[in-house]
Amino acid sequence: MINLTEVVFLNNSIKNIRQSKGLTITELSRRSGISRTTIYKLEAQITNPNLDTIQKISSGLNEKPEKIFNLSVIPDLQKEA
Repeated sequence: MINLTEVVFLNNSIKNIRQSKGLTITELSRRSGISRTTIYKLEAQITNPNLDTIQKISSGLNEKPEKIFNLSVIPDLQKEA
């Protein structure tokens, strides 16, 4: 079972989808309610999103989350120890 403490990896499609829709980071920020700084960090893969951010970015891009995000997870290694 996947829990919210597992790592969600972001793929590099936010920028590609944003640009294909002709949106700037500022416009995506306005549409999603996510700061421009956070969007930049997500696109640059400096940070990973939480579930709320995934929903907001997806909504701002008018796309399903699974199209934008690689929702692979790493199992909690402490469970195996």
